[in-house]
Amino acid sequence: MNNNRKKVVNYYQNPESRWGYTFLTWDTKHFGYYPFQNSHITERKAQELMMDLLAKKLDLKKADLVLDAGCGRGTTSCYLGKKYRSKLIGIDIVPFEVEIAKRKAKELGLTKQVKFYLQDYSKISFPNNYFDKIFTLETLVHSPNIKKTLREFHRILKPDGKIVLFEYSRSKDIEFNQWEKKMFDLICKESAMTSFFTMFHHTLPKNIKSAGFKILSDQDITEHMLPSLKRFYNYAIIPYQIIKLLHLQKYFINTTAAVEYHNTIKKGLGRYRIFVAEKK
Repeated sequence: MNNNRKKVVNYYQNPESRWGYTFLTWDTKHFGYYPFQNSHITERKAQELMMDLLAKKLDLKKADLVLDAGCGRGTTSCYLGKKYRSKLIGIDIVPFEVEIAKRKAKELGLTKQVKFYLQDYSKISFPNNYFDKIFTLETLVHSPNIKKTLREFHRILKPDGKIVLFEYSRSKDIEFNQWEKKMFDLICKESAMTSFFTMFHHTLPKNIKSAGFKILSDQDITEHMLPSLKRFYNYAIIPYQIIKLLHLQKYFINTTAAVEYHNTIKKGLGRYRIFVAEKK
């Protein structure tokens, strides 16, 4: 197991991550989409709206074979498979989460339609020109080399195939104050978000293009995920005061991220973007 892979697995295996993704986000590892910041909807509904938005951006069809790159516990693939009847393959490097995904597909009667494999999306076993569509949903930050990962996506995508990336981008270091930069670096390191260090607002689209894709749209939906981020901030802010006082941020990285990343986004140092691109 390479070093980056080990860090990602360790992050998702730690108790704070396991319990948080089980009880606070119900096996879903992405933010919700709120049509308006004062939308009176539940977080679960907002998560469904985010997945529906993904389906819309993918222009999902029943005949499509779609790769969920970084599938986690399989919630998104199972939702899309059940609602839109597409065929999906999910891959992830965290063993226990792939097993949860497989059980989820079995429980929902989707095993012929939705399949999950333990694989690294930077070195995928599928042949050239295999998938009709590919997506990532807040997972590209874990890539050890974003340029290599994007080239791998290009290789396995069919000509004129579509790729959709729901991902974060960040400001340059000079725009952060000392504390913000310290916390950003700590969150990236302890959450194994290796590529987030280099996913600058201006370089992310350049990396997508250099991998051989033509960008069809680049949409900033930060304002639509802020209510979701605020929800986690509200959960975390009180315990974080103790964590911060005792300098224990690295041991409670999700609680730390819920507060510090919320502040970063609110200040405009981070964005949540949707890239839609096609293979040239």
